Amino acid sequence: MASELNSLLYRLTIVLPNRNVQTAFMHPISKVLVQIVFVCIGLFFSIPTYTLFLNQEELVQFLANWKVLAVQRFNFNIVVPEGTDILAIDIRFLGSAKVVFASICVTEFVCFIIAFIILRMLRRNAHCFSKKTYKIHLHLTILLVVQLVSPILFIATPVCLSLICMFFAFPIPVVIGDILMLALSFYATANSLLTICFVTPYRRYTKALLQRIVCKSKKPIQPVERIYIARIFVLMNMSPAMKIRLRNRAKSNVN
Repeated sequence: MASELNSLLYRLTIVLPNRNVQTAFMHPISKVLVQIVFVCIGLFFSIPTYTLFLNQEELVQFLANWKVLAVQRFNFNIVVPEGTDILAIDIRFLGSAKVVFASICVTEFVCFIIAFIILRMLRRNAHCFSKKTYKIHLHLTILLVVQLVSPILFIATPVCLSLICMFFAFPIPVVIGDILMLALSFYATANSLLTICFVTPYRRYTKALLQRIVCKSKKPIQPVERIYIARIFVLMNMSPAMKIRLRNRAKSNVN
């Protein structure tokens, strides 16, 4: 989530007409300060989350009696195969969970606000960009917005459903539990798939590779060109005035 916020801030500095903001944001000192802030944010999320888990003494006592407690709690016997990992959460520290949940909600809200500002600035300054550059900015911003939804879908939803079921003593079927665990493990893969879908060179390369593997196609696979990526980076970091000047020069050469 911190990396998503960093990407959105970088995208915001690119679309702003004032180049000094981007220069200040890309300064090495600014990068170090931003990383320090994000490390502090990570600690702010991690430390309260750590207090939710039982300590070693309580965990040993819980593991010795958890089957009896489960029968009393759920009113039926639970059979757990050998080698199954058990996650024990101490409900006495739900205040920490509330702090973490509220912080995540605030961070998501701020990220969506920044994304809305970026889209608004893009539409307002569309005349300063070429069609290709504007399309790149738009696709990358939409990609970041979609990636903001993925932690809600693949992390927050399974965790909240599990906590609700444990709190209200609802039994979780094995199939539902497996689906929730798969959703948690699919989060990183989802972001990679979204990047491949939204970035044209990656999408073309992956499509050609799959066609060659599945359909046994003999069509040559074109690698992702470094020159193309470098050209996109230069266009994205160029000032609007310079883009207008280059566009006018290209028109005069055509005439």
